[in-house]
Amino acid sequence: MMGVNLPAQSLPPPEFLPVIWQTSPTSNTTVETASGLLIKTAGGTGWNADGVSIQRILGDGAVEFPAVVDGDLTAAFAVGLTLVDSHRTLSSLDFGIRMTPVANSNPYRTTAQAYHNGVLITGKTASCTSSSKLSITRVGSLISYLKDGVPFHSVTVNTSGQLF
Repeated sequence: MMGVNLPAQSLPPPEFLPVIWQTSPTSNTTVETASGLLIKTAGGTGWNADGVSIQRILGDGAVEFPAVVDGDLTAAFAVGLTLVDSHRTLSSLDFGIRMTPVANSNPYRTTAQAYHNGVLITGKTASCTSSSKLSITRVGSLISYLKDGVPFHSVTVNTSGQLF
């Protein structure tokens, strides 16, 4: 088999498609049609709003998201991938990133915290600004948590099945 080795900087960036969300009737969440954002509509300050993409990652793939959503500098939120679409809570994310605003920071900062199997990975965080992009990628059996394309945590696991 013949191939060409290209330097990493020559490779095109991955193509990210907009997420098409599905929410449950009791999720306290709506989908903003124009932007595709999930918007929490009720339920106070608890982790009780959710959505799941109708798209699936069947092999290598990623989910990417901004550190700040829709200009809201105070919102804490989590994004992740899971092997089974069952509960839709922070603790049910197999591979997740929780975004937590840093109080009274100027310029604005937020902290990205890595979660694995619903548990915070101590010390696996990244300090972010409002322009930071976060992603969780799967390449083979390697799951990587990235800030602006640079890994801040990686784990090797058997994840050959689909990811939600």
